[in-house]
Parts: sequence; C-alpha cells; structure tokens
Amino acid sequence: MPLMLGLVVAVLFSCSGAPEDPGDVIDRMIAAYGGPEKIDLLESFAGRGFLKDQFSQAVIRYWPYDHFQRDTMIKTKVALIDKGIEYDIRFTLYDGLNYRVVNKNGDLLDRPPMEIFLIEFRFPLVLDWLRETDLEGELIDNGQESGVCRIEYPGPGYAIEIGVNRDDWLLNYVRFENSNDSTRVFMETYTDYLNVDGVPFPSRFTGTMKDVIPYYEYYFVKIELDADLPDSTFVLSRDELDLIPEEDSVPVAQ
Repeated sequence: MPLMLGLVVAVLFSCSGAPEDPGDVIDRMIAAYGGPEKIDLLESFAGRGFLKDQFSQAVIRYWPYDHFQRDTMIKTKVALIDKGIEYDIRFTLYDGLNYRVVNKNGDLLDRPPMEIFLIEFRFPLVLDWLRETDLEGELIDNGQESGVCRIEYPGPGYAIEIGVNRDDWLLNYVRFENSNDSTRVFMETYTDYLNVDGVPFPSRFTGTMKDVIPYYEYYFVKIELDADLPDSTFVLSRDELDLIPEEDSVPVAQ
C-alpha cells in the first residue's frame, strides 16, 4: 500500500498544480516524455506521411513525404503527384552545414531555410537544448487559464519561447524571434501526439512565419524511433536519383 500511495501522489503532483518556475515546467515535460533515456531515442528517427501543398486553393492536397533525421542531419523526400501521375520528386539534404535541394530542375546548394537553420530549437532536439542551455528562462504564463505554460528564453539577438500543455506536459510549440528584425519570426507547433514505443511523438508539425503566415504542415502515419541511419542515409544514392522524373515532366493540371 505505501508504494501504491506514493505512485498516486507522484501522478497527482505531475498532473496538477500550477508550476512555480521554468525549471518546474521543464522537469514535468521531461518526465512526460519518459525521462532522459526515452528522449535519447528521439535523436534518430524516420517518419513517413504527407506534406500539405501550401499553394493549393480550391482543393487541399497532400504530397507523400519521407523524413529521416539523426541529430542535426536531415534528408526529406517529397513526391509531387497530380491525377495519379508523379511529375517530380524533391530531395532535400542537410549535413549540419550544407543544404542541398535536388529535383527535376537540377541540383542546388543553397542557404538553409529558417526551419533548418533553427533545427536545434525544434522538436526533438529542443528537448536537449532546454536541459542544457545556460539561458535563464522566464515563466510568462503558468497555464492556469490558457492551458499552455509559456517560457521565454532571451538570447543574444533573439528570443526563444516554448509552450507546454498543462494537461499532459508535452511540448505544444516553439517560437523564435529575431530581436533585430521583427519580420524574422518562426513558430512550429506540435499536435496529434502518438505513443511510439512508449514515447510520445507529435505526428503533425506545422510551421508559420510572422505568427500568421502558413509555411508548412506535414504529418506522419508511421514513425520509427532510434532508427539506424548511417551517414550514407544522408547522401543520395544512384537509385534515388533515378527516381527523379525528366525535366519536361509537367503536372496534368495545376
């Protein structure tokens, strides 16, 4: 009975009561993900799902989407399909330094977009950042009324804000704002959590710019944690390059 009573008390503490400070929120969040050992499983994952076509107007369309990530290394694959015809495949690769886009129009080395540039502040790497950062966070909303605890971390030239759900203590969003340029505001929200091998993992990632401009949205239907992703995963193979249609391939209708 004493053991059961202790477990009940622990559950009640973790699920109720207003947090007192940022550290309290982070501790509850880390526990909600299963602790440091479970969080380590998130550092390498593979996801398969769909990416929303942000340019479709009358009909909402989603493209098949594959995502492979190990620490800061990323490879994604998007298949563009119209009326059942695959008219382009776009690969993006990031090795922690270089950003590369390959599709039927060519092979381009480019400056990483904001979501790649901020990879360490996004799920899942942000969970490590929050445990290790020397920045002092400020609890600007304890979630008593809003249901979301908000913590702001002011940094040199930027501010990071995170939102944590009060009901389950899982990460709700991350927001980045450039202190010197108010137009550089990026936010990513995490919803539709799934239980993957005992670890909560958001199946839907939604990015916005300037708080209101839709940027991207993708969701996973299959997620593999602690995935075996060697360095070769983040290099395009000959077989992958052969999947890309010819340059004159065009969609049937836009």
